[in-house]
Amino acid sequence: MAQYFEFAALDDKPEKGERKMADEQALLVAEILENYIVSTLNKSRALKMAFGQKDSESEQETLHLDLFKVCFLELAYEQSCYNFDIQLLILKSFDRLGFSASYSEVYDTLGLKGV
Repeated sequence: MAQYFEFAALDDKPEKGERKMADEQALLVAEILENYIVSTLNKSRALKMAFGQKDSESEQETLHLDLFKVCFLELAYEQSCYNFDIQLLILKSFDRLGFSASYSEVYDTLGLKGV
């Protein structure tokens, strides 16, 4: 995190279509967290299916990591508001967490014309 803030301080607020130097680092951290969250959730689901037991500790850990990821990406988006990739990762996290109001807000600001 400290490195992200150091990189973020190196350049000014980007113009439309530009990225900050720290954007790639934010995306990398978010993807690492995403992979860990998904693998932990898959293991938890496998345990539940195999043994019928719920792994609430893993679910709590992934919830905390997901919330951390959302906060981190929101901070990165505040620093670089034209980064479409950051917006998409925020949208993906909101969807998994079930934050429909936030999901809708991010979706509307993306300005998607068609998929």
